[in-house]
Amino acid sequence: MQVEKMTFNGPALERAIELIERQIVDKIGKSNIGEVSIETRKTIHYKGSNHEIDIFVTVNLNIGVPHIYIFEAKNRQDKTDKNDIIIFEDKIDAANAQQGFFVSREYTSGAVGRAKESPRMTLLTVEETTELKPDELMNMQYLIRGDSKVTFVVFPTTEQALDNSQIITLTDGRNISLNDLVSEKYHGFHNKIPGNEEGNDVREVVKALNCEVIRFEVVKPKIDGVQYDYLGVDIYTPLSSQYPTLVYDFKVQERGRYFKIQSKDSSGKKLIEFEITKIDDTHYHFHKIDFQD
Repeated sequence: MQVEKMTFNGPALERAIELIERQIVDKIGKSNIGEVSIETRKTIHYKGSNHEIDIFVTVNLNIGVPHIYIFEAKNRQDKTDKNDIIIFEDKIDAANAQQGFFVSREYTSGAVGRAKESPRMTLLTVEETTELKPDELMNMQYLIRGDSKVTFVVFPTTEQALDNSQIITLTDGRNISLNDLVSEKYHGFHNKIPGNEEGNDVREVVKALNCEVIRFEVVKPKIDGVQYDYLGVDIYTPLSSQYPTLVYDFKVQERGRYFKIQSKDSSGKKLIEFEITKIDDTHYHFHKIDFQD
C-alpha cells in the first residue's frame, strides 16, 4: 500500500474522532444508553463569548439532565501548552460537560499539570502512523480500466467502415445504434444483467495481465437497412492495477483508530475513497465509501 505524505491537519483529526465516537455509540447500542447526538464544530455563547466545540456529544438518559462530553482536537507540530488547556477548561464550563477530552500529539509539562487540576478533563494522545500492515483491513488492489476500443467485422465484408452511430436491426425487430449495443453488452457483462451473462451472447472474454477483450456476435443483423449474415464485435480494454494510498491513519488513545484510504488513476483523478474506524481488535467499520464515475 502506498502512503501519502501526511500533514498536520486539524479537521482530519476532528473527523477521525467523530467517526470513532459514532462507532463506539453504535457498538454499545443507542437503546442501551438513550438518545445520542454527535455534533461537530458547535458554537456555544457563554459569558459574553462564543466557544467552538470540535466534537459535542449529548446522551439523553431520560432521567433529567443529559450527559454531555466534548472533544478538542489539536493536530499540529507544536506541543499543546498550558494556555490551550485553560481555554478548554472554559469550553467544558460553557458546554456544562460532565467530561472533556483533549486530543493532541504531545503536551508540555505545564499543560499536563494544569489538566490534573481539572477533574472533568482527560488528556489523550494521538499517534499518526504510516505503517498499515498488509493483513490489516485487506490487501487491497484495484483494477483500473482504460478507454475501450471497438472493432466491427461483418460478413459479407464491406469496404465501408462501420460507424458507431449506425442503426442495427436485431432479429427480434429491435432497432439500436451500434454504440448503444456495445455499451449494453459491455455493461451487461460487468454488471451481470440477465440475458447478458458470459456464456450467453457474450461469446468469449479474454483476460490477460494488461487487457480485457469481450467478444460477441449478432446473427442476421440489418445495419442501416443492409442485410448481413453476422456482425462480430471486439471490445478491447487496457487494464492496469494499483494499490490504494493511505491518506490518514490516526490512533486515538483509549478510543480507537481511523483510516482514510484513496485510490487514483494514472492522471491523479480519485476513483474510490474509504473512511474506516476500528475500536477493538476485530471489527472494522466502513463509514463512507465514495466511488467516482
